[in-house]
Amino acid sequence: AGFDIGDDEIPLGHNLFLDNARQYMAFAMAFRAPISDYVIQKFGAGTGALPVNVGDVELQNRVEITPGSGTYTKLIDGADFPAPFTTAFNFTLAAGELNGYLLTEFGLYSGNDTLMMRWVLPSGISKSADYVPSLRHRLVY
Repeated sequence: AGFDIGDDEIPLGHNLFLDNARQYMAFAMAFRAPISDYVIQKFGAGTGALPVNVGDVELQNRVEITPGSGTYTKLIDGADFPAPFTTAFNFTLAAGELNGYLLTEFGLYSGNDTLMMRWVLPSGISKSADYVPSLRHRLVY
């Protein structure tokens, strides 16, 4: 309540800033160059189930965005500010991405692929080529 959560959104828990995110936030606030290294630009997904820990530096069991690509992160679609002290990061799992997995963890990454946020879903997302979900992670400060 109070965060303008839409009827089509399901809250999954509280935010936990990873240690990397706290350090990178300090760098971004001072506009350390190159700034693109220190702000959230990408997302990744995995099949891990361990609880989030502030010291996490990677998803527990990350998976390739497209099989055989060697790529584990993808650019987010964008970000917006739905309420005071809130940033919402939007991303889409395309038809050819992450198929055949029960996705149970997601992460947001900086421009230089440093894990900034990680969250574990109470139940996973079963991804197939005919399921193209648009996801949104709200970060409340």
